[in-house]
Amino acid sequence: MSLRDRLESKQRRRVTWTVEVSDPSTTQARVAAARAQLAQAEALETSEESRAALAAELADAERAVATHYEQVQFEALDPDLFEAMLVEHSDAAGDVDRARMRPALAAACAVDEGLRDEQWWADRFASGVWSKGEIDDLYHLLVTVLNYSVPRGAYSKG
Repeated sequence: MSLRDRLESKQRRRVTWTVEVSDPSTTQARVAAARAQLAQAEALETSEESRAALAAELADAERAVATHYEQVQFEALDPDLFEAMLVEHSDAAGDVDRARMRPALAAACAVDEGLRDEQWWADRFASGVWSKGEIDDLYHLLVTVLNYSVPRGAYSKG
């Protein structure tokens, strides 16, 4: 495939955002305990069978931690649509109304069709369950990382 072909096949960027949907602390403690037991077994040079059982318990505990998180994919917008959204959600001075922009942008960029509802996002953000940091992190991800910035590695050092 030629360089021209590769450039012509360029796709819009996607990012995955991890959302903690339930408290992982109990299962994280299980992971820590399993790691400690496995390390102790390795230090004491216990049987291979015993270490394998402890490694399996560690893997099971790590899978249990993963159940407390969901991965949400977002895709960059057409640049003209992104600019139009910025204008639509800005005041006369050009300052973006983030409270209005966040749910609109989340809905517009969501890959999963079930998440493309602006009001649903607005309700989630207003629910009091999402921290300011989570909401700001998503906004930063959607604006700066996905729709505005130059991807890492876009410039060579030479």
